[in-house]
Amino acid sequence: MKDPIHVMNAEQIEGLRKAANLGARTLKGALEFAKEGVSLDQIDEFVHQFIVDNGGYPSAIDFHHYPKSVCTSVNDVVSHGVPNSYVLQDGDYLNIDVVCYLDGHHGDNSGMVMIGDVHEDILKLSKVTREAMFKAIDICKPGVRYNEIGETIQNYADQFGYFVNREFGGHGIAHELHLAPLVYHHKTKSSSTAEMVPGMAFTIEPILMLGNRFQYVQWEDGWTIHAPGMPSCQWEHIILITDSEKGHEILTWREGEEHPFETK
Repeated sequence: MKDPIHVMNAEQIEGLRKAANLGARTLKGALEFAKEGVSLDQIDEFVHQFIVDNGGYPSAIDFHHYPKSVCTSVNDVVSHGVPNSYVLQDGDYLNIDVVCYLDGHHGDNSGMVMIGDVHEDILKLSKVTREAMFKAIDICKPGVRYNEIGETIQNYADQFGYFVNREFGGHGIAHELHLAPLVYHHKTKSSSTAEMVPGMAFTIEPILMLGNRFQYVQWEDGWTIHAPGMPSCQWEHIILITDSEKGHEILTWREGEEHPFETK
């Protein structure tokens, strides 16, 4: 993306904050709702109803003709999983990606949920993926360059031998769901070297994979991206750059959530 990076005014920031809060509350409810015996279609119905009941609209519906209200990526589905009749089983691991529209802005976040007795390798992968996201969030403040996000995430993932997915990235967000810049989660010369300034908002949403030897398969639904036999995990938050001492605010922070590197 070569477009200018959008800088919000105070009114726009409040609009994004409301949408992000609804997205966070929706995701929290969906993560709690997802249990053994629940189908992906039921999660979709839950998300749709929760957003509508709270005055919003599910942004995913008909976004480039996407057919449902939420993305549900199970096991070795990497991203953009379209909900279907699949019923969650013991040992499954699931990413739920919620996007909603409220007060002229979009809220976007995702998280992992473990179903029953999940393999320890997957538990560690999910934990490290979330930690990598927070490592990147922690550096965000005015004057930091966007390419430092990918450097931070890859440096952390490399310590554990995990592969950072190259095909899916974060993005600016506000009145449109996808704005500049494209936020790369790995080291690349393609990453923006623009500096963060107060009023900018974007997602950080790394996907870490157990290895780098895999092939993608796109399902007939035209959306679901599958890497057969290669587990992956993803976490996502919206970050607002501020002029506070910390330099940023996590707009999609969920009630009860804990920062992995901060003590209470």
